[in-house]
Amino acid sequence: MTEGAQPNQGAQWHGADYAQIVATKGWKSADDVLKSYGDLEKHVGAPADRLIRIPDAAKIDDTFRAEVFKRIGYTPEGVPGKPEDYGLTVPEGMDGEYAKAIAAEAHRLGVPAKYLKGLAEFNNKFAADAMAKAKTDEDKAVEERHKAVEAKLKERFGDKYDATKELMTREALRIGFTAESLEALERSLALGGEGDLGLFRGVLADIAELRREAPLHKNNGGGAMTADAARQALAAKRADSAWVTKALTRGTPEAEENIRLNMLASGVQPNEDDVRRRASGLAPAGT
Repeated sequence: MTEGAQPNQGAQWHGADYAQIVATKGWKSADDVLKSYGDLEKHVGAPADRLIRIPDAAKIDDTFRAEVFKRIGYTPEGVPGKPEDYGLTVPEGMDGEYAKAIAAEAHRLGVPAKYLKGLAEFNNKFAADAMAKAKTDEDKAVEERHKAVEAKLKERFGDKYDATKELMTREALRIGFTAESLEALERSLALGGEGDLGLFRGVLADIAELRREAPLHKNNGGGAMTADAARQALAAKRADSAWVTKALTRGTPEAEENIRLNMLASGVQPNEDDVRRRASGLAPAGT
């Protein structure tokens, strides 16, 4: 071909191995191939050391992502220098170790601070709302069980209920409870079930009933423990918290001892059969 002459477009200008791609692309000459390659370079051209082979989706993990970031020189925007710099807050009553673990994992994954803080705030609110709901549900259960127990006491004491209830509180304070510790104990018992609370309130009611009935009896003497001696013995017993707990548990020897000493301290000679019945939560014989 002489200088300046056009190539023969009808001639075979490519090898047989390229016939299919030439036909598919519609290339008519080598110029078409060069033009296509030039367009490709404009859009996706990159040095060989920055080329990345994309694996199957199942193999794309945190290690692959970290390698991609490294190859392209990218640092996720807003990622702090160390986990502590996320500055996560921990709501009162929640475990701070969980926040530390989350911050460490987020830092390893390259999570920006604003994203982690947003998730942490959502999580904290969700947890706080859940705790508040649980507290509301507990309060409702405690109230319902108190009402059920008090209904049984009202049925037992009738028009003497209000006076008995006042005596119950007075006796609990005399035993060594404070108003706060009594309320806390009864709440704990109510959360355990109506039966536990009913048992405790019943013991207090028994003691209150003994106090109310005491003036109707006289000390029979006969060498029995005096009222003063019984009061001193009770004071010594009440200094032992373990004894107090057992004394308020029906059916225990300590419960019998508690009732016996209360009767003696009130000037009442105890009837052992009645003591055992009362300690077991039963009404005295003949009532």
